[in-house]
Amino acid sequence: MSFAQDVKKEIANLKVDEQKVNEYKQKYIEDTIKECGEEPSIDEIATALKMEKEEVELYLLCREIVGRLSVPAEKKGVQIEVTGEATTYLGIRRILEEMIYNICDNAIKYNKKDGRVSVWVGNTCEGIKIVVSDTGIGIPKEHQ
Repeated sequence: MSFAQDVKKEIANLKVDEQKVNEYKQKYIEDTIKECGEEPSIDEIATALKMEKEEVELYLLCREIVGRLSVPAEKKGVQIEVTGEATTYLGIRRILEEMIYNICDNAIKYNKKDGRVSVWVGNTCEGIKIVVSDTGIGIPKEHQ
């Protein structure tokens, strides 16, 4: 076996340390903020992380998220549902998923026993919307 074949074999066997990759990405974002003097836009972050926009079916994405949150909701005694219509949005799926998940997760965490969380997805006169409503404690006006 030649040296080049040995190197190719070793490269193929390398394991990526996801934590190190994520730490590097975080440092890159922090360095970018320091250089610019302001927070980067979603597009700048996406470029830095090599994320590309794609067509995301928001209703299906919300159903997936609600499915993942059904166990924590059940443990808390909270009913969670998704209603609306199929709606496609051009965006970065991972970022959309994290945002929707966090909002729904908080709606469950800060809810009351026998509470409800409703997620509505659809098109409005003002554009595409995702509305999460709940029977929880709410956010004080001064923090909205």
